[in-house]
Amino acid sequence: MSAISRSVLRVNRLALTLLLGGAGLAATAAEPAAAVAAPAAAPAALRDKTLVAWVRLADLLQTGSGVLAIQDGDEFDAITFGERAAGRWMAGSAGFSRTQDPAAQQALAPETATPDQWLQVAVVYRGKQIEIWRDGQRYAAYEAPNQQTYAAKSELYLGLRCLYAKQYHGFLKGAINEARIYNSALDSAALAQLKPGVLSAPKPLGCWTFDDGSVKDVMGHYPDAQLIGTAKIKDGALVLDGQGYALISRRLSPSYRPPTAQAGFYTPPHRVGEMWDSWLEWHEGVYYMYHIAGPFNRWDAHEIAVSPDGVHWDYQGVAVKPRPQTTWVGTGHVWKSPAFASNGLWVLNYSECMADNKQDIMFATSPDLVHWTKVDESLRFVQDTRWYKALGRWDCIDAIAGDDGWLYGYFTADPDPAKVNYPHCGFGFARSKDGLHWEAQPPVPGNMTGEFGGIQKIGDKYYITVSEGRVAVASSPKGPFVGQLKNPNIFGGDIYFPRFFHTAPDGPLMNHFYTAGPIYAAPLKAINIDAEGILRLVWWPGNDKLKAAKLPATLRARQGAIQWLDATLDVNQTLVIEGSAHVPEATPAAGALLGLLIDQGNAAAECVAFERTRTLFGDVQLDAQPLALSVRHTANRDLDLGALQHFRILLNRDLMEVYVNGYLTILTRVKNTGRLGLLTGSAPGAIENLQIWRSANASERPQAPLPKPAKSN
Repeated sequence: MSAISRSVLRVNRLALTLLLGGAGLAATAAEPAAAVAAPAAAPAALRDKTLVAWVRLADLLQTGSGVLAIQDGDEFDAITFGERAAGRWMAGSAGFSRTQDPAAQQALAPETATPDQWLQVAVVYRGKQIEIWRDGQRYAAYEAPNQQTYAAKSELYLGLRCLYAKQYHGFLKGAINEARIYNSALDSAALAQLKPGVLSAPKPLGCWTFDDGSVKDVMGHYPDAQLIGTAKIKDGALVLDGQGYALISRRLSPSYRPPTAQAGFYTPPHRVGEMWDSWLEWHEGVYYMYHIAGPFNRWDAHEIAVSPDGVHWDYQGVAVKPRPQTTWVGTGHVWKSPAFASNGLWVLNYSECMADNKQDIMFATSPDLVHWTKVDESLRFVQDTRWYKALGRWDCIDAIAGDDGWLYGYFTADPDPAKVNYPHCGFGFARSKDGLHWEAQPPVPGNMTGEFGGIQKIGDKYYITVSEGRVAVASSPKGPFVGQLKNPNIFGGDIYFPRFFHTAPDGPLMNHFYTAGPIYAAPLKAINIDAEGILRLVWWPGNDKLKAAKLPATLRARQGAIQWLDATLDVNQTLVIEGSAHVPEATPAAGALLGLLIDQGNAAAECVAFERTRTLFGDVQLDAQPLALSVRHTANRDLDLGALQHFRILLNRDLMEVYVNGYLTILTRVKNTGRLGLLTGSAPGAIENLQIWRSANASERPQAPLPKPAKSN
């Protein structure tokens, strides 16, 4: 029977199952069909559960691959293959907190399935008891020290193990024929009768069959999934090559589409969401954005986008590709050659990660910021084992000119604790005279560790950014760098690797990108240094170019404390929403929330709430009294934002930024439905002067004058 015929048969069998109330093909057998309970409503919390999938493994040597996972915050549980013991199945969990120890796993039977063999694998969670089942036979059983309860908003992954430290782990190489999650711990009898395409009692909470070419939950409890990276559906199965997965999230909407005119938020149009670190350069009226591109942890190029104004972006081509034997290419930065006046060249650095996980830093030069030529291999910058680990990180130089004629470079590296015995910043330090020949130096002293983002001299101080947005300050480029005590993380939220845009025409800016979903570069931010030397991010006036056309801001009649916007807005354009909020002196009493609502249906909404010293984001149940906010993010910038707060909110797809009195406060992923409203507590006029703009359509947007597109190098 052909794969297409099998797919059609599975569709028909499942349709019959649903029609007969779950009895499925058993209704045609000699024995009468068993009674099947109606599907359970999506629970407020999920504790005892069963994860089950019919899976095919393309590679028995793959490590830590996830088949089906549930995650809430940092906690997750997953059907996992080969992480702690090669070739064995395990119950993956955060920090291995609900996972068998390696010795016990090593004693299990190694997997021997062929690449075309379908396996049924299930993990059952019954209190602290965990069981793993393979093709109806119990494979492992043990007791864990704890059990995890998952909220209804928890996300599911198909073909991925987890999202941890803003990075994705455990991509599967193979295929999934069907996946289910049950809100109960199935016993051996229930597990024995599970068959793909047949829903027997008890019914699953969620079931994904892939038969109609989409990733829909046939039970109707979960939203449609989005395919990320290279994941695809073929012949009724989810096909995975280790570079993609399916995300099932209540934050996402099936109405989201790839942008046709990218305004403020940018992603490569030819492979939406497949990018990571970004950095910028400006020259003669053109903004150049560089980023590493490709599926996560398989980045294969530095690519370029260009803009005439720093707001509207167009894909321009490939800047540089690594050597063929490179596992993945790391990030970089661009600077002018110290001899620019005579040679007219810019320098770009990039790292190449090899099969042994060793990274080197390499360079390319360009006369126009578009066409790049790799320099000679003799200039390759490698780990200096006087201070750094031989096989540690060695990635991404950001350079700044010192007052002594040296160009100083800072980059992600792994200092060797056996050789660096003083309090230091956990990244690399080097110097160069020409920007191409680099000499490693001991790590700079300080108390800031993590992936180095960028450095900028502002006034007489040197500011650095690390990892998810932490900031440290020094009086010298050689340190010591000490974390700023106020506003220690200038972002917070679903972002990573912020960097200084050194050459912005109106002073240094900050750029970064969004994680926790399809990757987008974010709108640029301006920098404010207050009287105490504290760095904060503020609205960049250049982003006013996002206001291409004003939209009606007509509100419906008040319903209690709520006024809904009359029109539904286009979620795929960048929206700028502005207004003023009269905020009480004290923390609002119960039911007196003040803010903006995004309708989620079923009398629920996501909410941005304004208070004197902070901005909040969370969930509100609109049919509850009094209205209360279940807080998911809090932004406290160590500021009194005042009794009259002028707010500005950017929305595009599931991306949101909130500014209050010009200061960046909340920055997060949302589920943007385009249905907005005001929550004004007990004071109908507490929010006023509401105005809304949309970004430019493709025919309205400005274009940048550019040389011909770059080619691969």
